[in-house]
Amino acid sequence: MAATHRPEFATLRKISMNNNKRRPNQAREKEAYLWPFINQEDLVQAHNLLVFLNSRGRHLPDKFAFGDQHQASIGKPCDTREVDKYKMSLHGQRSPKTYGSLVLRDTGDKVQQQLRLEPAAGLQVLEVQERILDFLVKCCRLILHDMDLTQLNLVETKPAPPQIKPTLPVHTITAMAELAPYRLPQKLDLKRLKVLISARREEAEEHAWALREDPGYFAQTMREWSEHSPFMVPDKFKKVHIMVGEPAFWDKVATSMIFHAYSSLIYFATVEDAVNMAQRNLDNCRHKIELSSSLPPEVEKWFQRLDCLVQVVAEEPLRDLTLGFPASPPMRYGYERSGSDSNPTFDTLKIKMGRLSAGWRVQVLFRTLLSPEQQKKHGLNNTVEEIQRMLDEHSKDSDLISSWVASRFSDLALLSEARRQLGLFQPWCTAWRTKSFIEEDTPYFFSMVECVHEFTSCAVLDAADPAFYAYPSDKRRTRETIAQMRLAEKRLDKFWATVDNHCEVHTSYSVLHLLMDFFSDWNRKIHRTKRWVEPKESDCSPNQQPEDDKDEEIGLPLHVFDPNARCVHPKKSELLGGIPPQKSKAKTRPDGHTPSPMQETRRDSATSTDDKNETEVKKIKVNKRAFKVFSTMFHVPSATEQQNTGEVAWTEFLYSMKTIGFSVEKLYGSSWQFTPDTIDLQRSIQFHEPHPRAKMWYWLSKSYGRRLHRAYGWTGETFDLENTEKGLTQPVAAAPSNDDGLNKNIWSGHSPLGNILNIVLDIMLDENLPAFFYRNSPDGIAHHKGIFFSIRGSDPSPAYSLRHGDPATSRNCYAAGLFDCYNPEVLYGEVLIKPEWTHPSLSQEEIRLNGGVPPPPTPILPTQFTVQLYNPDLQVIVTQKPGSWGGSASYEFSLPQLVFRTPSASTLDRTQDDPGASLVTPKLNFVWRKESKLSKDLTAYMTGKSTDEVVKKKHRDPDIIVGLFRALRELTVYEPNLYRVELEDPKGLELVLLLSAAVIKDLYFSSDINQIFNVSDPCRLASLPTAASPSPLIASADRRKSLPRLRTSPSGAATTQSPPLAGVGTASAPDPRTQWELDAETARLRAQVEAEEREMKRQEAARRREREKADEAETRRLRKMVEEEEREARRRQEEVDRETERLRKQYRLQPPSPVNNQHRHSAPSLPIQQQAGPSRPVPVAPNYGSNGVIMSGGNPHVPPAAGPPKMKKKSFWGLRSNSDQGNSSNNKLSKKSSAVW
Repeated sequence: MAATHRPEFATLRKISMNNNKRRPNQAREKEAYLWPFINQEDLVQAHNLLVFLNSRGRHLPDKFAFGDQHQASIGKPCDTREVDKYKMSLHGQRSPKTYGSLVLRDTGDKVQQQLRLEPAAGLQVLEVQERILDFLVKCCRLILHDMDLTQLNLVETKPAPPQIKPTLPVHTITAMAELAPYRLPQKLDLKRLKVLISARREEAEEHAWALREDPGYFAQTMREWSEHSPFMVPDKFKKVHIMVGEPAFWDKVATSMIFHAYSSLIYFATVEDAVNMAQRNLDNCRHKIELSSSLPPEVEKWFQRLDCLVQVVAEEPLRDLTLGFPASPPMRYGYERSGSDSNPTFDTLKIKMGRLSAGWRVQVLFRTLLSPEQQKKHGLNNTVEEIQRMLDEHSKDSDLISSWVASRFSDLALLSEARRQLGLFQPWCTAWRTKSFIEEDTPYFFSMVECVHEFTSCAVLDAADPAFYAYPSDKRRTRETIAQMRLAEKRLDKFWATVDNHCEVHTSYSVLHLLMDFFSDWNRKIHRTKRWVEPKESDCSPNQQPEDDKDEEIGLPLHVFDPNARCVHPKKSELLGGIPPQKSKAKTRPDGHTPSPMQETRRDSATSTDDKNETEVKKIKVNKRAFKVFSTMFHVPSATEQQNTGEVAWTEFLYSMKTIGFSVEKLYGSSWQFTPDTIDLQRSIQFHEPHPRAKMWYWLSKSYGRRLHRAYGWTGETFDLENTEKGLTQPVAAAPSNDDGLNKNIWSGHSPLGNILNIVLDIMLDENLPAFFYRNSPDGIAHHKGIFFSIRGSDPSPAYSLRHGDPATSRNCYAAGLFDCYNPEVLYGEVLIKPEWTHPSLSQEEIRLNGGVPPPPTPILPTQFTVQLYNPDLQVIVTQKPGSWGGSASYEFSLPQLVFRTPSASTLDRTQDDPGASLVTPKLNFVWRKESKLSKDLTAYMTGKSTDEVVKKKHRDPDIIVGLFRALRELTVYEPNLYRVELEDPKGLELVLLLSAAVIKDLYFSSDINQIFNVSDPCRLASLPTAASPSPLIASADRRKSLPRLRTSPSGAATTQSPPLAGVGTASAPDPRTQWELDAETARLRAQVEAEEREMKRQEAARRREREKADEAETRRLRKMVEEEEREARRRQEEVDRETERLRKQYRLQPPSPVNNQHRHSAPSLPIQQQAGPSRPVPVAPNYGSNGVIMSGGNPHVPPAAGPPKMKKKSFWGLRSNSDQGNSSNNKLSKKSSAVW
């Protein structure tokens, strides 16, 4: 059994990766093609095998014939031309004798002929079903191993079990596709298909209107299309096409974007009409339809038209993916474009990626999807399901799919699902698909698509770079931002006027009038920002407007356009300038075309929905978690509040929609379907999940909020917060406005009381303000911290990673860096402090305790430090200002108002132009202050703006609160005052606040200065070894191991993480503390070596004295032994003499004459026998290795002392021996005997 899901695609990957072009095992390949759903990965999932057994055991094989044929369509049967006269009958045959029988082609009525299969296909179905039933029977035998299988036929059939409900919190179409092969084939669900197509048409209409209405959305969409242009694929020199950036390039991008927007609207609106008409005709004659009869001609015509439409519309996203997928930013690195290729596609690009990379797996499947031959072989729906599964299970593969590719893939998958649903309408689907589509039935939309393509392909639109439409809707409202927004809107209106003019030239109609039949409201009002009006000191009523602005649209940007934009939330008619909503009337086109009934119904339903939304919208009570999401999406700031730039997590948005009564379903690609379930609404809506980061930015959340308003009439007042304790609800409200009963100057900080009220307001709005929490790092490293972000009471999510230098490697310095929490290679800013040192005064006691080494230098707490920011590079100096008597210290820093370099094509300008370092650039001054000496809270104020470094405050404006650092653990940004901070780089201010707050806490609120700068404790010199130590060298080595590692230079990095903090360890000379450590270590080692040498000399002297004592004792012992031997020898000699004298007297012998011992005999002496008597020792050095004594042979007389040595006798010829035994006859020269004598 295959191990993985869809083993036929795994086999395909192996074939693609095999350089030798050898195919895998043919038997396994055949099984993978015939029954791909029989695999271990799918069958071990919960319920799959049980559903498989239940469906196949309770229904006859004819129910699964079409499904098994579809699943095995990847395998191609062999050529069997000899049976062309026959067909195989499977459908409706419930007897083993007739199931799979061959009948003549012309036998039976027309319907029965259409239901029969070709013999090759039918034989394939029989083979698959035989394998399936054999496999399931074996499974049952293993399960029922303890039962008598022969008696199973006698067991009564049990009723069918209840349907298994999915346990997943969100329905996914991938999970449904995985379960489909194991259950009874589904029936056609036109209602679900209508919901999907209608939601997609509504999305296409909103997209077309947003391109006309919103300059920011237009620029973002145009930027996406430009990034996926085939010209962006690099050539062999890693360069893009020369056309990129030229006006012709932007015209080509704009025309492609416009054609896609309007053609998608035409396609899905027409498909929606076809679905509605097919369902209407089917409902009218459903009671007349039988399985054995054919469909009525009118019904079959609409189903055939719908099937053809879906097949034709699917070609559009396939074309887009063929051109855009290789050019997408994550994938273009793996392709190489030929220099002469002006329109590169999959077939003309050279693949440069490795075969084992994630990009290779992705491109193999997309190449299979986009190749007509491979698509025909594998099937569109099978390939789409495999790609979606890959994206769901492999994050590395999913990261290679851009949001543009995911959106095009979603359209293709939707159309593939529609075609699969139509394929379930058996047996009639097989009948109409065998017929050819009649040309006269070609829908009207083909001509409309041709019109759009004609005028867009030849139009010169004078499109410009998306930066030309810069739309600062997320910035605070000033004269400059309002002017820029109005300028972008005028530029966008001019662009669309050019498009309409080209359309009128080619078609005699404007774009909207040409496509009016496909819009639900083609005459929608375009909203524009009104002129800037200087704010007045006096309060004005919410509905009061200047007289000259009564005829203009509302004065809010498009991102926050909402009917509740005023302080008291006026009605929609008031926001539209008093113009009542106009109902679209049915018009007869000048070309004679009359809108279809479904197009009229669509416009009428849209108008009635607007009327209903305008009159009545039910309140929706939500919990706190969902309330935060909707308050962000429908939040409208007041005139003095900067707009909310927070983001909404996609999972939170899904939870909120499900909470209020929507069923959430994950479709293919990035598309999600939201269908009303328990909420009283009629229509569904689709949204695309942000990719690759699943969070909705500010402009996207506002765009989705605008769509929800147009679909359901929701506003900020629609949602009420549940309060279970008091039974009260709280509506979504904006921040406090100027008409709340307090003076405007108090709230904006123009008085001392304003500062107190701002602090109190911040405490009251704690959960609504953006806050950063300093917590322990998730990686578990002690010197790392995690910074978590929360806004409007949301759960804190990781935002940054604060890393300090590793104490083991970053010695004698302080280092802190602010990294990205998701990508540790991104460094936003850092702080490196190398302190100055002071040397304590010397004393004899300290010198003695330190072994003659002076005390270590101690670090001096710096009065300023530098925050280094990157991209753009900027150094911010934070200076400590000591407080006056009774006051606390403050910490000041300045930020330049302009930091980004002016774009220029000149390299010299780009290198020399640095606004942040210019002296004429105004700088905003900030200060951290403590409210009191006992407080642990710091407050950040903006104190003014100046270009003078000395005099930092020229005006007497009050200080403005921008942040509060509570308990040195939580940094809360006071967002209502940030609109007055005129900085080009607000992100830089956020980074400086986070880093400076952390460094101030570490430096000035810590009691251990040595711990701050990673200063090690001074190592005391080891005491000298004593004589009692068994092995001084070993003990010295042990002590050496316990000492810290000797450092000869500062550490090269402040942290072990990559990338290292810049600047740590780059100094050439060691700092005083490091130099003292070197000197102390050198002195300690020198003293240790001297002590070891003294110990070695002492031990050598001790060993020498021990040897001398042993020698003296041995000498005395030997002398005593010799004396005893001599006494014994004399005693024995006396006994011998007495015995000799007795014998002489007895035998009357004469005593012998005295013998002269000094006489030299010529004869050789007798061999000396060792006597027991003692003899005088030989005067030689004692042999300490032996106790033997050299005896004299019994002579009691001591020989005289030897005289001076004689000269050695030598022969002239060298014949005399050099031996000392000169009296031996053996050593004498023998006399030659004479021959005569």
